[in-house]
Amino acid sequence: MKGLWRSWLWFEAWLIEGLLPAPAPAPPPVDEQPRATRSRSGRSGASSPGSGASSRGRRTRPQGSKQRRASAAEDHLPFDLVAAYISIGLPYDATKAVVRQRLRQLMKEAHPDRHPPERAERAARRMRELSRARDTLRRYGRLP
Repeated sequence: MKGLWRSWLWFEAWLIEGLLPAPAPAPPPVDEQPRATRSRSGRSGASSPGSGASSRGRRTRPQGSKQRRASAAEDHLPFDLVAAYISIGLPYDATKAVVRQRLRQLMKEAHPDRHPPERAERAARRMRELSRARDTLRRYGRLP
């Protein structure tokens, strides 16, 4: 439980330091047709019943909504990727070379053969954590 609490504190400090990208600004409000001109049937007040200009079944999406969603998806990192960067202690925008060098250094320090038997289990746990971080970084293309 202590390790989980320590990870959470690191994550909070990481957020406070501003290493994660700022949230995207709220999109501007979409202009809609005023409700007063719409009848219960869904037709606008300007069309007559026999004119064929009904808007029933033709719901349109506001212009630019797809672009807004795509840019909003780029503004945050997946949780497992954030956890990987926390476990190696680097900011999310570190280069591949820096990430690779840091992982090699940490894995060398955490190798169980470099520790006495009473600390080997803890070192093996840290080694597994670093291995998971490496796999995650590779999966997201942040590591060669």
